[in-house]
Amino acid sequence: MRYIKEFNEFNSNSESFIIVIDNTMPPEKKYLANIINYLEKSNTNYVVADNSDEITNYCNTHNIVGAISTGSDYRVNEDSNVISYKALQDFKFPILAMCFGYQSMAKFYGVEILSGPEVKG
Repeated sequence: MRYIKEFNEFNSNSESFIIVIDNTMPPEKKYLANIINYLEKSNTNYVVADNSDEITNYCNTHNIVGAISTGSDYRVNEDSNVISYKALQDFKFPILAMCFGYQSMAKFYGVEILSGPEVKG
């Protein structure tokens, strides 16, 4: 119950923002739409960053109180320039990471990420 109250207080504060770290692969960006849809339906202020410069800019110009790091079709073991790394170095607030975002967070903190066979369906 305490967390619901805190989330409602966050929603009523029009100066607080969630930064969405867009790890999605262009041009589809298929993991981003559901997150944006949820944030809009819950009347949550947000900004979307898809590169390190945008992350820095938004952190300097907005009151960012949390982050969401999206999923992706990229593979953590194949991509060394993951924008989530910039966020992990600089953010002083909670980060919710999903799929690729979580794997990149684990790799940033030194965990070995193993890949299994890709299932195509």
